[in-house]
Amino acid sequence: MILSGTIKIRPTAKQRPKLTKSGRAYNPAKTRNAQRQQAFFFRLLSKQADQQFPLPPKIPLEVHLKFYTKGRTAGEPKTTTPDTDNLCKLTVDAIVDAGILRDDSQITKWILEDYWAGKDVDSRIEFTISNHIIQNATIEPIEEKRLAL
Repeated sequence: MILSGTIKIRPTAKQRPKLTKSGRAYNPAKTRNAQRQQAFFFRLLSKQADQQFPLPPKIPLEVHLKFYTKGRTAGEPKTTTPDTDNLCKLTVDAIVDAGILRDDSQITKWILEDYWAGKDVDSRIEFTISNHIIQNATIEPIEEKRLAL
């Protein structure tokens, strides 16, 4: 494991970019602010770790993210919006902004989970960043099936 922890913040989805009249894309203020807040907390946690950041760019990484949103029954899977992929985009961009990674392209394995935290528990994001180690480097070929209409 390279870095692991919990940030007590409400998971926020990355919104679609907006366009100016001249056609330049930019992130909405809600996205920028949420990403900035998450990056701040990731930066604090990374300074406490016994690890040099940013990580070298050629190391394949596994990232495990668990999102907990306040409400409903604790531990119940959250199947409402926002989608886990949009939650993940903002959080991973914050990890890059915090200087932990140089680029998210080195993440080769994702594990994403989305749960309700419970009515009396604050929202949070639990994360683990570790080396992506492949146990058996031999990959079996996938049988090709051709379909026709």
